[in-house]
Amino acid sequence: MPIEVAVPVTPVTDRAFREVEHALMGIAYAVHNTQGRLCDERIYQALLHRRTQQAGIGTSRREVPVLVTHKTFSKTYYIDLLIADGVVVELKTKRAITSEHESLLINYLLLSGLQHGKLINMRPESVEGRRVRTRLTPEKRRKLEITCDGGHPVSPKGMWFRDFMESLLADWGGFLSISLYQEATTHFLGGPEKVERMVDFVVDGQVVGRQRLRLLDERTAFAVSAVKDKPHFYREHLERLLRHTSLDSIEWVNMNNDQITFSTVVALQFRCPPIPLPSNSVALQFRCPPIPLPLRCCS
Repeated sequence: MPIEVAVPVTPVTDRAFREVEHALMGIAYAVHNTQGRLCDERIYQALLHRRTQQAGIGTSRREVPVLVTHKTFSKTYYIDLLIADGVVVELKTKRAITSEHESLLINYLLLSGLQHGKLINMRPESVEGRRVRTRLTPEKRRKLEITCDGGHPVSPKGMWFRDFMESLLADWGGFLSISLYQEATTHFLGGPEKVERMVDFVVDGQVVGRQRLRLLDERTAFAVSAVKDKPHFYREHLERLLRHTSLDSIEWVNMNNDQITFSTVVALQFRCPPIPLPSNSVALQFRCPPIPLPLRCCS
């Protein structure tokens, strides 16, 4: 299996989640009142794990591994607490809960195939909690519409990148952490030492610094994003970045929920007319049409 949770999991109902949540927050407040707000995260994790077991609100498991694989690539995530086999708990000791913390918990829910989670922050003067839910199932995460912006030619390495990303999406589905897709791509290209390179950044003919980029080859970078609002603005900034390097192009995939779009970004002031795409393209079966090299604008 491409995604495996080390223990059996079962999604819980909204009502069951509220019952677990109520008991869990009572335990968190009690720990906060007795042990204070300055302990390390792992201490709070151990205390909540022990007290949830004692409270009898369901099975409590700590540091539950979730293994993600694709051929020779593997990465293991660890769920802080898994309560009642269906509620994922992420503990924090930060000034405040952020959207990044929420995204992390959503990633754990999607990987485990569960729908209810709770963020608990023990550092503030009063315990901070946030519900995190998703209605996405593993089946829904694989119902994707893959399209391609055919405005520019695609190099052979760019076609490899697109085919590889489609194989990841078929294996894992969409909506997961962008860093996971980046790490897998980097692994199959030879690892960070080969892929993550410092590229000269040139302004007015002078090198003003070096920019870290992920490279498919000596002339092509790649980028993975999850831009949902006005992705064309993100593309414009990729073009601006590219203009100040010696690279030819950036192969870019943007994952806007179930809409997956591949683009070849080049540092030109103009773009070729888009290649018409079939209106009834089938998810995970559509391939962007290759365009013969050399890299030049379509006629």
